[in-house]
Amino acid sequence: MSNPVYRELKRALILSPLAIPIGLVISFILLIIFLGDPGSAFGIMAISIICTAGISLIIWVPIWYLLGYMVIALARMGLKAVGVDAGAMFGGSKPDNHSPANPAAESSLQNLTTSLDEDLGIKSNLTKDQAALIKYIRKAKQKGLSNDAITQNLGQNGWNIDSINQAFQLVGQE
Repeated sequence: MSNPVYRELKRALILSPLAIPIGLVISFILLIIFLGDPGSAFGIMAISIICTAGISLIIWVPIWYLLGYMVIALARMGLKAVGVDAGAMFGGSKPDNHSPANPAAESSLQNLTTSLDEDLGIKSNLTKDQAALIKYIRKAKQKGLSNDAITQNLGQNGWNIDSINQAFQLVGQE
């Protein structure tokens, strides 16, 4: 599927190989803090797993994954905030399209807005919403829908009238 929301969700839900081990270490550290002794923390974990014949792993593994995933997400956000391209770090996510290793690559949104700019003869940057509205209006007009029907459909789906009118003006400049 080429839906960007689907791709992001799929990438976010992929089990990172580091999430569970990191979560295990974090939960062990938290148990040490609460119990005050590494031996007691290890004992709690070991006894809960051994005495239940591994059934407690149904509880432990999701906890470890969530803790690890949160740490990885915070690390990614921190690296992104500092301007570091994490690339394949933390679970093999795809490198950023703007990385120096791949200078010719452009994101699909940039391609869309660039092509819209060229088509419309304007040199301003379009937002994602504007590009989506313009694309929808073009397709709807090709199918023979009237401007009123298009406006009504967009309004029912949560778009505000100002954005719709602005998109109609941009499409009208073609």
